[in-house]
Amino acid sequence: MESKSENRGESFWLAFEKFALIFSFTMNIILLVVVLVLLGLLIPIKNQIARPMMDDVMSEIDRLGETHIKTTITVQDEIQVKFDLPLKQEVNVTTTEAVPLTTDAYFTLPGGGGYIRGTVSIDIPSGTTLPVLLDTTVPVDQMVPITMDVPVDIDLGDTDLKTSVDNFRILLEPIDSLLGE
Repeated sequence: MESKSENRGESFWLAFEKFALIFSFTMNIILLVVVLVLLGLLIPIKNQIARPMMDDVMSEIDRLGETHIKTTITVQDEIQVKFDLPLKQEVNVTTTEAVPLTTDAYFTLPGGGGYIRGTVSIDIPSGTTLPVLLDTTVPVDQMVPITMDVPVDIDLGDTDLKTSVDNFRILLEPIDSLLGE
């Protein structure tokens, strides 16, 4: 009796093995067809969408590194002006009131009569123009307000932004290589 029940178990096992083999083979074929269909869809997506987009991104990254920011900046500030101004020149000054002048005088008398030494006092009248040698140093220390428009042209390739742009390019290069030409 054992042989009949063993025979039955074996035939069940053989039937299960055949079913599992056929089922596995069928599933593998279905999965292979699905993969091939997906590959058929991915190649056009890669060529028609991903590759042109990556070309545009890489082109924009290149342009970003060559970009210039051009603008005008209005500067409003105060600057300190501090220096010594040497002055040496002749100027004419006009008196605004009478100027008393007292000085020693020496007079020679005509005909060999000798000389007289004394003091002379006079008033220079108001409104008299006198030549004066101005020889001095004038200290200048002043805050001066400034307002000006300064045109600016910043080459982004010469800034710290270039490092970030280069790093971004390096990050995208593996994807660019993966997509191929």
